[in-house]
Amino acid sequence: MRLDQFDFSMRDQKAKSVGQHTHWFYLIDGKAKDPNHDPRAFHGWIDYDQGVWEKGTLTHSWGKVDTKQKYTRLHNAWILTYQYLYSKQYDASLQTVFSNFQFSP
Repeated sequence: MRLDQFDFSMRDQKAKSVGQHTHWFYLIDGKAKDPNHDPRAFHGWIDYDQGVWEKGTLTHSWGKVDTKQKYTRLHNAWILTYQYLYSKQYDASLQTVFSNFQFSP
């Protein structure tokens, strides 16, 4: 999913305490510039401070997928460590835990 393939609008914002810090989250809608492109749209909460997608919905030509992600700070970058996907249309879910990261110079 390339961000330049979408038109964006911000719908809402909220503050959330994360440890001793306050993070700002923005509810973003993205609509594909090409209506034949998948995903066609997304709607989700973006953690502005971390620059990551927290949760939301991707809309494809065949249906919607709800998402939730968790990230861990590692080597000065946010790394995806947990992902949950759910398709109501197919009553199917996928839960993934990522670990044992190895980085090379």
